[in-house]
Order: sequence, then C-alpha cells, then structure tokens
Amino acid sequence: MNKNYKIQTHKLTQVYGMGTLKPDWMSKNKKIALNAVRKETDPIKLLEIAKNAPQYLVRKEAVKELIGQNILADIAKNDKDGYTCFWAAKELTDQVLAQEIFADIAENHENDYLRSEVVEYLTDQKVLTDIVKNAIGEVREVAFIKLINLWDPNNAVCDMCEFHSVSRRTQAIKNVADQTLLAGIVKDDCSTDTTRMIATGCLIDQTLLADLAKNGEDNFVRRMATSRLVDQTLLADLAKNDEDWGARFVAAKRLSDKVLAQEVFTDIAKNHEDGDARFMAAKRLSDKVLAQEVFTDIAKTSEDRALRLEAVEYLTDQKVLTDIAKNDPNRRVRLKAAKQLKSSVL
Repeated sequence: MNKNYKIQTHKLTQVYGMGTLKPDWMSKNKKIALNAVRKETDPIKLLEIAKNAPQYLVRKEAVKELIGQNILADIAKNDKDGYTCFWAAKELTDQVLAQEIFADIAENHENDYLRSEVVEYLTDQKVLTDIVKNAIGEVREVAFIKLINLWDPNNAVCDMCEFHSVSRRTQAIKNVADQTLLAGIVKDDCSTDTTRMIATGCLIDQTLLADLAKNGEDNFVRRMATSRLVDQTLLADLAKNDEDWGARFVAAKRLSDKVLAQEVFTDIAKNHEDGDARFMAAKRLSDKVLAQEVFTDIAKTSEDRALRLEAVEYLTDQKVLTDIAKNDPNRRVRLKAAKQLKSSVL
C-alpha cells in the first residue's frame, strides 16, 4: 500500500478521532452526508471519506469526486472494501488496470451481488470463461450472458452454454444481432448441441442458412437451417439428394412443388430403414393406401413399442387391428388397437 496513503489516512483519523465533533460526511443522515461530500474539494479529505465513511453511497460519491488517477489507482488496488475498489476502478483511465481490478473482484470477492455487478464491466473473455466454469448462481449467469454478447468467432467460449438453462441461453443468443457471429456460434466445435440449435433458429440470413443446410456437420442443425430456407431450387436439391432423411423431409415440407414433395415422402416411407422416418413420411402421404401399408408394417414388425403404439393410432383396417389387439406382446399396444376397433367384440 502507498505510504502517503497510510500517513494521510492516519492524520485524518486523528483529526476526526475520539473527543472531536464528527464531520457531516459521517452523519447517519444520508442527505447530509452526501451534500458534505459534494461540497468537498480537498483530495486528502475525499480520500479519507472514500476510505472511512460509514455509508457506502457516501464512499461511492467520494470516489467519484476524486480526480487524481494515482489516488484512484491506489484505492482500487489497496482498499479493503470491495465496493470502494470497484468504484475507483470505474473512474480509472488506465483500462488495463481497471480490468485487472474487475477480474480480481469478480473471481475472488465473497459478495455475490458485487461480483455480479462487476462482471458487467469485464471484457476479458478468458476471465469470463473461468467464471462461467467455476462460479455458481447469478454470477455465472451474468458472466455467461456477457460472454455471449462479446462472442468472438476466433475464441472458443461457447462450451460454457451447457451450464445454463435453455431459456437463459436463448435470451443471451438472441442478443447477438450479428448474423455472422450467430453462424460462428453454430460452427464452433465447442458449442453444445442445444446452443447450435438456438443460434440456428435465430438466423435469417439466407446465404448463411444455405451454407449450414448444405455443409453443416450436425444433422439436427442442418434440418433447422433447412426449415428456415426459402430458395425453392435449393430446397428441391436437398429434398432429392441430401443424405440425411430428416433434411430431405424438412425440405420436402417447404416445397411449393407438391408433386416432388410427395415423391420424397413416398421414397422415405417405402425405403428408409428407420421406423421413425417411415412413420413421419407416411403421415404426409396423399396416397392413403400406401400410408396404411406403412403403418401396418410398422405396427406389426417394429421392435420399438412406442413407435408401434403411434402407428396403431393411424390404422383403419379392422382385421389388422384385431390381430394386433390379440397378439401384440405389449399390453398397452393391444389396448390401443382394441380401442381403435369399430366393434368391441374381438
């Protein structure tokens, strides 16, 4: 600690010590104390007030009234009160030092309210990332939102998203107005799946969406991007040629060419090996006979009980329903088939 700071503090403590009249800035009346500070011009007295005023708002006001950067720096680095250090740091023109003070308070102070307030002033992404990784409660939430708002596509910071609720992540990512940054969040290897989906859902730039739909590494992101495309030529290409059935399905749903859309649904329903894919495509078929064939096959052969249960709900063939109601190994599926029957007599 600066020696002059100690000496000045000691001298003023003697002046305002036992047996003397307390100055107005020590008054319990906040208005009186604040008025006294605002009238004070002596930097030595302002320093003492900033150090020893019993009311924190009075200390804050004294810090604001101080002009000398050396004094402010000394307070910011050495004062025992975290709030006083914070207020002094905010007045510094030396932003490197200010950020060091903010980082120290944000990472180490015991007062969570102060730490949350200080985080708002941090710009160092490494410090913010460390806080998100290691802190708990509101401090971590504030740091996360700050981090997203400062997001840099060259800095892998979005892995922190996994610590936060979807609603808070959505709130934070929606604050990112730059479409290129949103696309960067989607492509960042450190982003979680949920974060990628949220960021993709916030994109409106058709060029960026087209790139994600065609070249994205994550199928769910590609499906989300496809669902936001409007280019019919690109949608037709994805519907016919994409390797992921989900992307084809989503693209087909957005096609204005309904004939092509039905061709895609038919191909998926008849030929795909995934039961869920076939079921979803069958529900979109205009050919109801084919749709019933697909539902029947799924209801009778799928090993997935939940999927069989869904398929039964779409069946209309009484003989098929009767057979399932009698023979399916799962009680819930049998009961569902029985309810679908027009007759209660098996």
